[in-house]
Amino acid sequence: MKNILSFEDFINESYSVNEGAVKQFEMGVKNLINNIRAGYGWIDPEYVYDTVVNSRDFDGINYQDIEAEVYKRLIKANLLYFANPADPEVKGKKASLGDLGINESELNEANDEFVPATLTEDFEDLRKGDSVKINALEFTKGNDKQTIESIRPDGKKMEISKAILTVKI
Repeated sequence: MKNILSFEDFINESYSVNEGAVKQFEMGVKNLINNIRAGYGWIDPEYVYDTVVNSRDFDGINYQDIEAEVYKRLIKANLLYFANPADPEVKGKKASLGDLGINESELNEANDEFVPATLTEDFEDLRKGDSVKINALEFTKGNDKQTIESIRPDGKKMEISKAILTVKI
């Protein structure tokens, strides 16, 4: 006999999977930053892809989905530099998102820690499938708080239930 999930069970399972992916991404980036600091102290953008893809910290996460966020966090941590053309072992110019062909205005949010989340059901005047911005770290916290602060598409802040959100990392 097939094991059939109720809609509520499906939503809870999806929530757990997405919450797990966000936690995995956050821990992966933290480990990446710590490893870079412990090594050369910087990384050339040319090596970020291989470093992330070959890391077990990001297993199962599509690199294209996280690429811009990884670069943004490396820049914020002051770790992303191009190699000096005269000596590749020495850091050269600091990299920017623009240097990497990433539109910085799309990533500049009201808070650097906010990421897109999708509604799984209608909420207030928003509809299922609409996108809001949430604090990824707050979303992953395992506390009893069932609502988190989010930013609506019109830029206003609101509290929303974590149970009706999915986050794709």
